[in-house]
Amino acid sequence: MLGFMTQLRELNVMGAQDWDIGQLQGQLLNIRKLRVTKSTICCSDNSENGLFSGMSKMELLDFSGNRTIQGMRNLSGISTSNNCLETVMIVDGCAGIQKISFRGYANLKNLLLTGSFENLHILDISSTTVKILDLSTMTVPKLDELYLVDCKELCAILWSPEDKRKNDMHKLHIDTTRSAALLAPREEEKSKVMVHGVRIQSRVNWIVLVRDARLLRSFMPFKKYFSNKLVHVEISSPAAAFGSGKFNNEVNSSGIKKLEVVEKVEQPKGYPMLQETESNGDAPTQWPCPGYGSWPSCYIHVQDHPVMRAKSLQEDKEITTDTTIPDIICDRVAILHVHHSLSISSIPGPAPGLGSRWSCLEWCRVEQCPKLECVFSAPQILHHSAVLFPSLKTFWASRLPKARCIWNWSSGSVLKSDFYGSFPNVKFLHVDLCPRLEHVLAFPMPRPETSNVYVVPRYLYSLRTLEIVWCSDLKEVFPVYTDAESNHQQQHQGWLPEVKFPSLRHIHLHELPMLQAFCKHWNMYAPYLETVKIRGCWSLKRLPAVGDLSDNYLHGLVAEVKCDCEKEWWDRLQWDRTFTHNPGVYKPDHSPYFKNNSLRGSVLT
Repeated sequence: MLGFMTQLRELNVMGAQDWDIGQLQGQLLNIRKLRVTKSTICCSDNSENGLFSGMSKMELLDFSGNRTIQGMRNLSGISTSNNCLETVMIVDGCAGIQKISFRGYANLKNLLLTGSFENLHILDISSTTVKILDLSTMTVPKLDELYLVDCKELCAILWSPEDKRKNDMHKLHIDTTRSAALLAPREEEKSKVMVHGVRIQSRVNWIVLVRDARLLRSFMPFKKYFSNKLVHVEISSPAAAFGSGKFNNEVNSSGIKKLEVVEKVEQPKGYPMLQETESNGDAPTQWPCPGYGSWPSCYIHVQDHPVMRAKSLQEDKEITTDTTIPDIICDRVAILHVHHSLSISSIPGPAPGLGSRWSCLEWCRVEQCPKLECVFSAPQILHHSAVLFPSLKTFWASRLPKARCIWNWSSGSVLKSDFYGSFPNVKFLHVDLCPRLEHVLAFPMPRPETSNVYVVPRYLYSLRTLEIVWCSDLKEVFPVYTDAESNHQQQHQGWLPEVKFPSLRHIHLHELPMLQAFCKHWNMYAPYLETVKIRGCWSLKRLPAVGDLSDNYLHGLVAEVKCDCEKEWWDRLQWDRTFTHNPGVYKPDHSPYFKNNSLRGSVLT
């Protein structure tokens, strides 16, 4: 009978019992609307995976209130390039269905799912144009896998109430940035290499790649998941800064100019060329960026993908995008990598008033963001004794041409009062090619350990390696906030108190012509310093005091710190001539090509 219905445009089946829906496969080539409702359905010949093959012209599918039996467990179709399906409706649930898949139906934009889906395990609507996935009226106690790969129009996900869904979804794959090049189908998942040896492995169950960070707000119901499970998050906003960079212009017939952004960050003359390798692409510095060995609980990757964008010839407006990471993710992310973003002016954390502390962040790398002015801004609403970045171990900032500070703890911030416990585990601190950077990190006046030695408990207590390269405006590394009375007292007494860095071992400073001091009005005391390498820092007059006083007095030992520097600069250094701050505690190593200037004279005698 169905063979004679080749021109059928609409088919309604209601209340059928034990109806074999498999007989529709390959039939109804011109069907536009198919409604099968309130029926008991089976499927013969194991044809459920290609149930709607041959129905490429179908625009509406209504599968409401059915019950499936005899092997009918999947509701899925085979996608083709000319699929016309726009609307799928399943009202009042569908008993027995375990998998719903409309992967590859590019025109599907309306998905209405309500009622009870007691057996539903998998929902896959990848490569569709659905804007809002509304699960709020569904009862899905067994939904364990959700796939939204290549859903570029997706704006929000409305979840089922907590009592109508699982507390922890096993797998969630979302990609609104591009085609599914990174996220392979489930049966083809393979380990994929990420930055610095971090891999997306099959055991990473939540992978979220979004173009609009506002979509991340949809994960509020799964707040606890980010601290207990393995989550990979990428925010990849399009490069939309038409007002800067170099462009390849192309005008089409409709008067629209297409612009391809090719943003480059200027490098100072003589700076070593960046060696792009497959391993990590680190710049040739004294120490490479430490990798991250084991997979963390949450990994966030932020970047811009250069794309062709349309702009009217009559308009001359710059398009910018705001990226904000919700507080629930900021306080649970362990790895943060931000690079090649042409739009952001600071790390896309929550608003300052929300008080995010980045509690779990251990590894942070920020590079090649031409509009970034401040990496992190200070939260304003926190408890009196705030502890910020308690887990941070590695920080790497590179090629930020507009950055004036790394952490913006302004003098008016409430954090000035007390945040001594912040940054207790930072071991590696690297900054390069930030020409406008004025200081790295400011902190309030420390508390005294002795009469003239001050130490901030746990603040930068673990810092072992400090490296700053090519920052022409840098005047001070760690400025100390003090009141006018304290400054006047120091000047009147004629001595400078010392700030202690008990774990500091290595210092590398290169081409910092404006640098005057590590801590202005304060001496830097690094008792266990081992190596110092300094080039092009002609305004710096003092080196840190070194040596453990207790050990030296007991054993009569004097530390010798290897100091690789220019001979002219070494001769101009100022010393206190104390036990810990005199030329004898350093072992200078000058260039073998150094040669004393000789008087000009005639070769004739």
